[in-house]
Amino acid sequence: MFQTSKSTSSRSTHYSYTSIIISDLEIILKANDAAAVTEALEGGTKIYLYNKKIGDKGTKALATALEYNNTITAINLENNKIGDEGTKALATMFGSNNTITKIDLRDNAIGDEGAKALATALESNDTIAYINLRSNNIGDEGTKALATALQSNNTITDIDLGGNNIGDEGTKALATALGSNDTITDINLSGNDIGDEGTKALATALESNCTITIGLLMQQ
Repeated sequence: MFQTSKSTSSRSTHYSYTSIIISDLEIILKANDAAAVTEALEGGTKIYLYNKKIGDKGTKALATALEYNNTITAINLENNKIGDEGTKALATMFGSNNTITKIDLRDNAIGDEGAKALATALESNDTIAYINLRSNNIGDEGTKALATALQSNNTITDIDLGGNNIGDEGTKALATALGSNDTITDINLSGNDIGDEGTKALATALESNCTITIGLLMQQ
Protein backbone atom coordinates (compact mmCIF):
# COMPACT_ATOMS: atom_id res chain seq x y z
CA MET A 1 0.00 0.00 0.00
CA PHE A 2 1.29 3.40 -0.97
CA GLN A 3 0.86 6.24 1.45
CA THR A 4 0.85 9.99 1.18
CA SER A 5 1.12 12.60 3.89
CA LYS A 6 -1.60 15.16 4.47
CA SER A 7 -1.02 18.72 3.32
CA THR A 8 -1.96 21.81 5.29
CA SER A 9 -1.57 24.19 2.35
CA SER A 10 -4.64 26.07 1.13
CA ARG A 11 -6.29 25.29 -2.18
CA SER A 12 -5.58 27.40 -5.24
CA THR A 13 -5.77 27.01 -9.00
CA HIS A 14 -2.54 25.03 -8.77
CA TYR A 15 -3.14 21.94 -6.64
CA SER A 16 -0.39 20.54 -4.46
CA TYR A 17 0.34 16.82 -4.79
CA THR A 18 -0.71 15.78 -1.30
CA SER A 19 -3.99 17.69 -1.25
CA ILE A 20 -5.03 16.65 -4.74
CA ILE A 21 -4.34 12.97 -4.17
CA ILE A 22 -6.31 12.93 -0.94
CA SER A 23 -9.29 15.06 -1.96
CA ASP A 24 -9.78 16.39 -5.47
CA LEU A 25 -7.94 14.11 -7.89
CA GLU A 26 -10.81 11.65 -8.04
CA ILE A 27 -13.16 14.51 -8.99
CA ILE A 28 -11.11 15.82 -11.90
CA LEU A 29 -10.43 12.26 -13.04
CA LYS A 30 -14.14 11.58 -13.29
CA ALA A 31 -14.45 14.83 -15.26
CA ASN A 32 -11.88 13.41 -17.72
CA ASP A 33 -9.80 16.60 -17.50
CA ALA A 34 -6.33 15.38 -18.44
CA ALA A 35 -4.81 18.88 -18.32
CA ALA A 36 -6.01 19.38 -14.76
CA VAL A 37 -4.69 15.96 -13.81
CA THR A 38 -1.30 16.79 -15.29
CA GLU A 39 -1.12 19.92 -13.16
CA ALA A 40 -2.33 18.07 -10.08
CA LEU A 41 0.39 15.45 -10.36
CA GLU A 42 3.23 17.92 -10.80
CA GLY A 43 6.02 17.12 -8.36
CA GLY A 44 4.32 14.08 -6.84
CA THR A 45 5.93 10.66 -6.60
CA LYS A 46 3.05 8.36 -5.59
CA ILE A 47 -0.65 8.08 -6.40
CA TYR A 48 -2.98 6.41 -3.90
CA LEU A 49 -6.56 6.13 -5.18
CA TYR A 50 -7.90 3.07 -3.39
CA ASN A 51 -11.65 2.48 -3.82
CA LYS A 52 -12.42 5.81 -5.55
CA LYS A 53 -14.48 4.27 -8.39
CA ILE A 54 -12.85 6.42 -11.08
CA GLY A 55 -13.80 3.89 -13.77
CA ASP A 56 -12.49 3.75 -17.33
CA LYS A 57 -13.14 7.44 -17.96
CA GLY A 58 -11.07 8.61 -15.03
CA THR A 59 -8.37 6.05 -15.77
CA LYS A 60 -8.02 7.34 -19.32
CA ALA A 61 -7.52 10.89 -18.03
CA LEU A 62 -4.93 9.66 -15.56
CA ALA A 63 -3.11 7.64 -18.23
CA THR A 64 -2.94 10.67 -20.54
CA ALA A 65 -1.50 12.79 -17.76
CA LEU A 66 1.09 10.16 -16.86
CA GLU A 67 2.26 9.52 -20.39
CA TYR A 68 5.17 11.94 -20.09
CA ASN A 69 5.20 12.49 -16.34
CA ASN A 70 8.70 12.01 -14.94
CA THR A 71 8.11 12.07 -11.18
CA ILE A 72 5.43 9.47 -10.32
CA THR A 73 6.99 6.12 -9.43
CA ALA A 74 4.14 4.22 -7.75
CA ILE A 75 0.39 3.96 -8.42
CA ASN A 76 -2.34 2.27 -6.40
CA LEU A 77 -5.64 2.00 -8.32
CA GLU A 78 -7.12 -0.84 -6.30
CA ASN A 79 -10.89 -1.33 -6.57
CA ASN A 80 -11.73 1.42 -9.06
CA LYS A 81 -14.08 -0.29 -11.54
CA ILE A 82 -11.39 -0.24 -14.22
CA GLY A 83 -12.29 -2.36 -17.26
CA ASP A 84 -10.42 -3.28 -20.39
CA GLU A 85 -10.75 0.20 -21.92
CA GLY A 86 -9.14 1.90 -18.96
CA THR A 87 -6.49 -0.80 -18.84
CA LYS A 88 -5.69 -0.31 -22.52
CA ALA A 89 -5.13 3.40 -21.83
CA LEU A 90 -2.74 2.52 -19.00
CA ALA A 91 -0.94 0.06 -21.28
CA THR A 92 -0.44 2.76 -23.90
CA MET A 93 0.94 5.05 -21.22
CA PHE A 94 3.43 2.40 -20.10
CA GLY A 95 4.86 2.50 -23.60
CA SER A 96 6.24 6.00 -23.06
CA ASN A 97 6.46 6.48 -19.28
CA ASN A 98 9.85 5.52 -17.88
CA THR A 99 9.55 6.31 -14.16
CA ILE A 100 6.71 4.14 -12.83
CA THR A 101 8.06 1.08 -11.05
CA LYS A 102 5.02 -0.12 -9.07
CA ILE A 103 1.40 -0.49 -10.19
CA ASP A 104 -1.42 -1.97 -8.09
CA LEU A 105 -4.54 -2.80 -10.10
CA ARG A 106 -6.10 -5.43 -7.86
CA ASP A 107 -9.88 -5.82 -7.55
CA ASN A 108 -10.84 -4.26 -10.87
CA ALA A 109 -12.37 -5.77 -14.04
CA ILE A 110 -9.40 -5.97 -16.37
CA GLY A 111 -10.29 -9.32 -17.93
CA ASP A 112 -8.44 -11.08 -20.73
CA GLU A 113 -8.52 -8.15 -23.16
CA GLY A 114 -7.06 -5.78 -20.61
CA ALA A 115 -4.42 -8.35 -19.67
CA LYS A 116 -3.44 -8.72 -23.32
CA ALA A 117 -2.99 -4.97 -23.64
CA LEU A 118 -0.83 -4.88 -20.52
CA ALA A 119 1.20 -7.80 -21.81
CA THR A 120 2.01 -5.97 -25.02
CA ALA A 121 3.21 -2.97 -23.02
CA LEU A 122 5.27 -5.09 -20.65
CA GLU A 123 7.19 -6.66 -23.52
CA SER A 124 8.99 -3.36 -24.05
CA ASN A 125 8.59 -1.55 -20.71
CA ASP A 126 11.85 -1.60 -18.76
CA THR A 127 10.94 0.16 -15.50
CA ILE A 128 7.98 -1.66 -13.89
CA ALA A 129 9.22 -4.05 -11.21
CA TYR A 130 5.98 -4.78 -9.32
CA ILE A 131 2.51 -5.34 -10.77
CA ASN A 132 -0.56 -6.51 -8.87
CA LEU A 133 -3.37 -7.94 -11.01
CA ARG A 134 -5.12 -9.88 -8.27
CA SER A 135 -8.89 -10.49 -8.63
CA ASN A 136 -9.37 -9.16 -12.14
CA ASN A 137 -11.24 -11.95 -13.90
CA ILE A 138 -8.18 -12.86 -15.97
CA GLY A 139 -8.45 -16.26 -17.62
CA ASP A 140 -6.13 -18.48 -19.63
CA GLU A 141 -6.01 -16.26 -22.71
CA GLY A 142 -4.94 -13.19 -20.81
CA THR A 143 -2.47 -15.26 -18.82
CA LYS A 144 -0.91 -16.69 -21.96
CA ALA A 145 -0.32 -13.17 -23.22
CA LEU A 146 1.27 -12.16 -19.92
CA ALA A 147 3.45 -15.28 -20.04
CA THR A 148 4.71 -14.31 -23.48
CA ALA A 149 5.59 -10.86 -22.15
CA LEU A 150 7.48 -12.35 -19.22
CA GLN A 151 9.70 -14.29 -21.59
CA SER A 152 11.25 -11.03 -22.80
CA ASN A 153 10.66 -8.69 -19.85
CA ASN A 154 13.67 -8.45 -17.54
CA THR A 155 12.58 -5.87 -14.97
CA ILE A 156 9.49 -7.35 -13.27
CA THR A 157 10.47 -9.05 -10.03
CA ASP A 158 7.06 -9.45 -8.35
CA ILE A 159 3.70 -10.21 -9.98
CA ASP A 160 0.42 -11.07 -8.25
CA LEU A 161 -2.13 -13.02 -10.30
CA GLY A 162 -4.05 -14.48 -7.36
CA GLY A 163 -7.83 -14.75 -7.32
CA ASN A 164 -8.33 -14.89 -11.09
CA ASN A 165 -9.67 -17.60 -13.44
CA ILE A 166 -6.37 -19.12 -14.46
CA GLY A 167 -6.55 -22.81 -15.35
CA ASP A 168 -4.00 -25.37 -16.43
CA GLU A 169 -3.45 -23.90 -19.90
CA GLY A 170 -2.57 -20.47 -18.59
CA THR A 171 -0.46 -21.98 -15.84
CA LYS A 172 1.53 -24.08 -18.29
CA ALA A 173 2.25 -20.98 -20.34
CA LEU A 174 3.46 -19.19 -17.21
CA ALA A 175 5.59 -22.19 -16.29
CA THR A 176 7.29 -22.09 -19.67
CA ALA A 177 8.09 -18.40 -19.17
CA LEU A 178 9.34 -18.94 -15.62
CA GLY A 179 11.63 -21.69 -16.79
CA SER A 180 13.78 -19.14 -18.60
CA ASN A 181 12.98 -15.89 -16.76
CA ASP A 182 15.66 -15.19 -14.15
CA THR A 183 14.32 -11.83 -12.96
CA ILE A 184 11.02 -12.70 -11.24
CA THR A 185 11.49 -13.65 -7.60
CA ASP A 186 7.84 -13.78 -6.47
CA ILE A 187 4.65 -14.78 -8.27
CA ASN A 188 1.32 -15.33 -6.55
CA LEU A 189 -1.13 -17.73 -8.22
CA SER A 190 -3.31 -18.55 -5.22
CA GLY A 191 -7.08 -18.73 -5.62
CA ASN A 192 -7.07 -19.85 -9.27
CA ASP A 193 -8.30 -23.01 -11.00
CA ILE A 194 -4.96 -24.77 -11.28
CA GLY A 195 -5.14 -28.54 -11.51
CA ASP A 196 -2.59 -31.34 -11.61
CA GLU A 197 -1.26 -30.48 -15.06
CA GLY A 198 -0.61 -26.88 -14.16
CA THR A 199 0.99 -27.82 -10.86
CA LYS A 200 3.30 -30.31 -12.58
CA ALA A 201 4.32 -27.67 -15.10
CA LEU A 202 5.20 -25.26 -12.31
CA ALA A 203 7.21 -27.97 -10.57
CA THR A 204 9.19 -28.53 -13.76
CA ALA A 205 9.86 -24.79 -14.05
CA LEU A 206 11.21 -24.75 -10.51
CA GLU A 207 13.76 -27.40 -11.45
CA SER A 208 15.50 -24.91 -13.73
CA ASN A 209 14.64 -21.73 -11.83
CA CYS A 210 15.84 -21.75 -8.25
CA THR A 211 15.40 -18.04 -7.55
CA ILE A 212 11.61 -17.78 -7.67
CA THR A 213 8.93 -18.23 -5.00
CA ILE A 214 5.50 -19.33 -6.28
CA GLY A 215 2.48 -18.80 -4.06
CA LEU A 216 -0.30 -21.34 -4.59
CA LEU A 217 -2.07 -21.25 -1.23
CA MET A 218 -4.87 -18.81 -0.50
CA GLN A 219 -3.64 -15.81 1.47
CA GLN A 220 -5.44 -15.07 4.72
